[in-house]
Amino acid sequence: MTPAATLMDHEIDGSLMSYGLSMANRYQNRAHENPNPFTGFQEQPDMDADELRQRLFGVMGKPDNYQKK
Repeated sequence: MTPAATLMDHEIDGSLMSYGLSMANRYQNRAHENPNPFTGFQEQPDMDADELRQRLFGVMGKPDNYQKK
């Protein structure tokens, strides 16, 4: 099944609003439960995208085909 077809299973009255809010709440709750929250912006508020990617994902942050623009 395509991603769009999978989403259609969650459609109610032609809208995905309930599903979107449910997922947002789920992700927010998980973020609050994280024992190691990201504090990078407090330590370095002017972090650029590459630094942020490295801090969040380490060596996993860049796919093999990543090209800096």
